[in-house]
Amino acid sequence: MAKVEQWSSMANVWSEVKTPLRPQKSEIDFFNAQISKNFTKETALNVLILGVTPELYNLEWPIDTKISAVDKSQDMVYSLWLGQDQNAFCDNWLTFNGSLESYDVILCDGGFHLIDYPTEQLQLVKNIYRLLKKKGLVFFRFFIPPVKKEGLNEIFEDLLNAKIVNMSMLKLRLLFALQKNSYTGVQLKSVWDVLNERVLNLCDLHDRLGWSEEELATVNPYQNNETKYHLSSWEEIMELFSIFKHIETSVITKNCPMTIFQKIH
Repeated sequence: MAKVEQWSSMANVWSEVKTPLRPQKSEIDFFNAQISKNFTKETALNVLILGVTPELYNLEWPIDTKISAVDKSQDMVYSLWLGQDQNAFCDNWLTFNGSLESYDVILCDGGFHLIDYPTEQLQLVKNIYRLLKKKGLVFFRFFIPPVKKEGLNEIFEDLLNAKIVNMSMLKLRLLFALQKNSYTGVQLKSVWDVLNERVLNLCDLHDRLGWSEEELATVNPYQNNETKYHLSSWEEIMELFSIFKHIETSVITKNCPMTIFQKIH
C-alpha cells in the first residue's frame, strides 16, 4: 500500500501533475454525462470520493449533493480538498467505517493501484459494496498496463523524439514497463533509478523538451521510495468487481479506462 509520507511529498507538487495521472476535460465530460443520465438535477445525492481529486469534487452534481472524501494523507486533504472540513475524513479506504448502504455514488480517480493486489484491492471492493446503496454507482478511472509490455529502449526513444508530452506520461509508461506482474507490483524508486541511469541530468529534459523545473520535480518523491504500485490488468479488475454489474467503460486516454459499475443486490 502507498505510504502516507509519499502523499505528503506529492501534495507539494500536485499542481504540476498532468494527464494521464490527472483526468483531462473529455474524461470529466464522460463522468458528467453519467451523472446527467442517472440522476435528475433535483436529486439530493450522498457522494464519497476516495482521495481528494479536485476534478471529481467539481463534477456537475445535482443541487444539494453532499460530497465527502476519504484520504490517508492529512497533507493531501489540507492542500487539495475543496469541500467542507467536516466532510473530509483522514482514514484508510479499506477500513473506512461509513454508514452501511449510505452513498449513492463512490468515485476514485486512478487510485486502485495504490493498494496491494489481490487482497487489499478485493477488500476495497467489498467495502465499497458495503457503503453503497442498492442501485448505487461506482465511477473509477484505472491505470491498466498494456497487454504487450513496452521495452525501456522504446520509451526512451520516444522521450528523446519528443513523443512523450509530459513527466506524468513518462512516469506511467515507466511504471507499466517496470512492473513484472500485479502481485509483486513496482517500486516507485525503480522509476527514479532508471530515469537517472538513462537521463544523466533531468534538467536536459527542460532544455530538450521545454518541461518546467516544477514539472520535473514531480518525480522527486520517487527517489529512494520503496512504495509499490500494483497495476492490475483489465481481466483482474473485472474479476475483483464481479459482485457489481458492469455498466459502461470508455477509454479516452490510452490505458486509462473510465468504468461505471452498479450495485444490484
